[in-house]
Amino acid sequence: MSKHHSTPTLLSRPDFRNHTFERDQFKCVICGNPALDAHHIIERRLFKASHEKGGYFLDNGASLCEIHHIEAEQTILSCQSIREQAGIKTVLLPEHFYADLDYDKWGNIITSQGRLKGELYYEMSVQETLRNCTFLKYTVHPRVYHLPWSKVEPGDLVLEDDACFEGEEVVVMQKMSGSPFTAYPDYCHGDRIDEPLPIGMREALLQKTAVLDDDMRIYGNHQGGVMSLSEVWVKNDCLDWQETQALADLLELSVPSVLFEGLYDEFKLMDFRPNASMGYVLRLKKGFRAFDVGRSRVSYSC
Repeated sequence: MSKHHSTPTLLSRPDFRNHTFERDQFKCVICGNPALDAHHIIERRLFKASHEKGGYFLDNGASLCEIHHIEAEQTILSCQSIREQAGIKTVLLPEHFYADLDYDKWGNIITSQGRLKGELYYEMSVQETLRNCTFLKYTVHPRVYHLPWSKVEPGDLVLEDDACFEGEEVVVMQKMSGSPFTAYPDYCHGDRIDEPLPIGMREALLQKTAVLDDDMRIYGNHQGGVMSLSEVWVKNDCLDWQETQALADLLELSVPSVLFEGLYDEFKLMDFRPNASMGYVLRLKKGFRAFDVGRSRVSYSC
């Protein structure tokens, strides 16, 4: 089964329902009983960009009866099994998902060790739907979007426009070289949860993060044994910049060099060239949710 990000034709909501039912002959793809729902295999709210808004793609739909719709919502039925029963050959993903990872309906990442909490995990409706499911307390850091005027490489995500920053206070930080890390009170890892940090640095970092609450994690970069903290998360909420700096001081970790702090100015930033060749990271000064991270924290590469 091939994996693709959302590039097919985006349908209207009525057409999505009608075409899904027609393809499946108005029958539940699991049991063959009359279908009552044109089910989104991946939750429609996770498709956010204008070219994929709502996830109304035929390859993201399956006709289900009431019983199997409930089981699909509760992830008793996996996305893969629904696709197979519907004869869908393509795994259609929102553009900001990692193409090499497996996801459940709600955007939670499936690993051999268990499920990782995704960007919708803490929403009350999702919590209620998945109340009988078991999750690991770790997560994968969201992918970073690039500013429209940034240098990009194949596969990079590019922000459609910068309207999300207009009128907002922002912080522009020197982009750090080195490798990313995520740390919890009792565990730390590199870019992925099974990627270990160097011996010595791992122990030093865990000594610092042992004071964190159970639902907290920090994100940053390390190079040559030097660690720099750039984000602090509580559940699915990233703390504001002032709180981030305060926790960095408490943990005795540095933060990236701040190049600019103030009201967002597109033209000033387009002409802005940091001395170092790496570029910069721009984030909202206020806190933001994981669901909104693509519109709250972006990157510029020289």
